Amino acid sequence: MGSQISKHDTKDKGTAGNMRQDASPTIYKKNNQVVVHAPKISNTPSFFSAKTYGSCTSYDALSQRNYIGINPHGRLAIEPTTRKDVETPSSQLYEVYLQSFKQLTMNEDEFSNLHQRVHDNTDKMQRKIHEDRVHAAKLKRQEEQSRLITEREFEKRTPSVYSYLSIKERLISMKASDKKYFPTEKFPELTLEMMAVINDSSKPYPAEEALVELDGVQILRKDIQTLLGLNWLNDEIMNAYMNLLVLRGKGFRRKTVYAFNTFFYPKLRSSGYNSIKRWTRKVDIFNHDFVLVPVHLGNHWCLALIDFTNRTISYFDSMGGGQNGCCNTLLEYLRQESLDKKKQDFGKEDWNLIDRSYDIPRQTNCSDCGVFACTYAEYLTRPAKFNFTQENMPYFRKKMIYEIITKQIL
Repeated sequence: MGSQISKHDTKDKGTAGNMRQDASPTIYKKNNQVVVHAPKISNTPSFFSAKTYGSCTSYDALSQRNYIGINPHGRLAIEPTTRKDVETPSSQLYEVYLQSFKQLTMNEDEFSNLHQRVHDNTDKMQRKIHEDRVHAAKLKRQEEQSRLITEREFEKRTPSVYSYLSIKERLISMKASDKKYFPTEKFPELTLEMMAVINDSSKPYPAEEALVELDGVQILRKDIQTLLGLNWLNDEIMNAYMNLLVLRGKGFRRKTVYAFNTFFYPKLRSSGYNSIKRWTRKVDIFNHDFVLVPVHLGNHWCLALIDFTNRTISYFDSMGGGQNGCCNTLLEYLRQESLDKKKQDFGKEDWNLIDRSYDIPRQTNCSDCGVFACTYAEYLTRPAKFNFTQENMPYFRKKMIYEIITKQIL
C-alpha cells in the first residue's frame, strides 16, 4: 500500500484511504458466529483505485493482483499490486487474522473462501474497468474521426479565393440580361441619394413651384404632395406616371405603350366616340402592344388595359368593384376607331373581356387606389407578375416621387 500511495499527493492519499476504509469487508462476531459484511462489487477498493488514481491508467488493469491484510480498524485491507510483486499466501493471512482477532473464531476454510470471494470480485471489477477504458478509447477514436470528416466536408464547401475569382469571372462573362444567373430584387432599392431627392421634392412650399415638366405638363410641388401620406392622387400625377410608362416603352426591346389621359374615359362614357375621335388623329393606337386607360369613378381610380397581342381588354379595380361595362365600352371604341382611321372592320368577335378585380392585390384602405392603379400599369407593361400588397404602398409612393422627378421608371 505504501509503495502505491507514495506516487500520489496527500489529497489523493486521503481520498483513497477513506474509500478503501469504507469499501473493505467488515468482520465481526454475532451470536458466537463470525459475520463478514462485504460491500457491493461496484464499491470495491480496486474500483476506487482505478477511478481515483491517475497512475492506474498507465498499466493494464488485468495485470493487477490484490494484497489482503488486516488494518488497525479491524477490516480487511486490500491493496493493488503488480505481477512482479509477491502475493501473500492465504495461510499467512489467516495467521495474521488469528493474532489480531483472538476473540473471534473463523476456520481457515471460511477465511480462504472469503479471500477467494474478495479476489474474484476485484478481478471482475478490474475487467469492468478495462472494458470501460476500451469503450472510452473507442468513443474517443469515433469522435476524432467525426471531427476529421466534418473538417474535410467543411473545406469542400468553403471555396478558396481562386475558386471565388473563377466563379466571378464566369458570372461576368454571362449576359447581364440572363435572369437565371442575375436574379433581381423584389423591389428596386431606394438609396440615400434617392431619398434625398424624394425628401427635397416633398417640401410643401412654395406650392406653385414647378419641379418637372412631362409631355408639356408641369408638375408642381402641390401635385407631389398628393403622393405623401394617405392623400389621393390627382389627375396630374396619374397622367405624369402614365407618360413615364409610354417613355419606357420606347426603349430597346420594350413593349410599346400608349396611354390615354384621365379625361378620356369619362368623356367617352358621357359623350360617345365623336367627342374624342380627334384625340388620336396623330397616332395609331393599333400599332402598340398595350393601351393604358385610367378610369376615374368620381372618388376612385381604376385601370383598364388593352392588350393587342393577346386581343384582350382587362379591368383592374383594387376595391373589387367590378368592371361595370367598362370593357364593353372600350371594345366598341376600338371598333369605331378602326372604321374611322383604318376604314376597315375591327373584328371584335375574337376579343376576350376580362374582369381582373378578384385575382389581384387589393387595397385595405380608402386612399391608395391611385397608387394601386399606377402600380398595376407599371407591372403589366413590363410585363411582370404582381408581387406587392397594401403594406408596400408607402414604398411605392416614394418610388413614384423619385421616378416623376427624374423622369425615369426604376
